[in-house]
Amino acid sequence: MPKYITDAIPCINPFDILKGGKREIDLVQDQSARVRNWTRLKEHYHIKKQENVEFYAIKNSLSMSTFFRAVKIYSTIGAINCLKKIKELIARFN
Repeated sequence: MPKYITDAIPCINPFDILKGGKREIDLVQDQSARVRNWTRLKEHYHIKKQENVEFYAIKNSLSMSTFFRAVKIYSTIGAINCLKKIKELIARFN
């Protein structure tokens, strides 16, 4: 029986920079360990590489709330980058 991955829940995930550069998955296992485990499992179960296939996409219309959430996220990222630059300048001249 074929298995499919369905992602039908719309969301805007925060960028790693908004979370201090950390990803939740890295709290469980670092990337090199994940790659090693995946390689081992692929060999064990004879999983072959397959190109990504999108069978269907759910089109979401752009609502005002989605638009404003995106603006808020990108504004926050801009502010964080600006603060980093200011800290770098302060550190340089101290």
